Amino acid sequence: MLEDLDVPVGDWRYAVSALYALGESGLSNEAEATIYDPASAGDLEEGWALRLRVAPNPFNPVTTIRYAPVRTGPLTMTVYDVTGARVRVLVREEVAHRGERAVVWDGRDGNGHPVASGTYFVRLRQGESALTRRIVMLK
Repeated sequence: MLEDLDVPVGDWRYAVSALYALGESGLSNEAEATIYDPASAGDLEEGWALRLRVAPNPFNPVTTIRYAPVRTGPLTMTVYDVTGARVRVLVREEVAHRGERAVVWDGRDGNGHPVASGTYFVRLRQGESALTRRIVMLK
């Protein structure tokens, strides 16, 4: 288990390697973490914060997007291209209970057509809370 204390607010990526007597291993897969400012958490219940993770990233042809709602109520997850145009709405739900969920994006737009290689953005929004992650489709 890795414990990193006194990390500033923001989004962070971690990768680890092992040191052996004969050298060092390559880096592990990256893990993402978001550090929140408790003073700006508003009415969030203690221990709960909107979460959004994408893996693999870059991807081809599919990626899994894991998310955790903050509270009950409406939630949307939308994919946008680099111009800000909506590519596809992946999730539109009325959350009845908190807990981690997952959705698989198959790299297709809202009409079922494959998207081009490039950078896209996944935006998760629930109430006043929102998170965006950059993802890359490689063909």
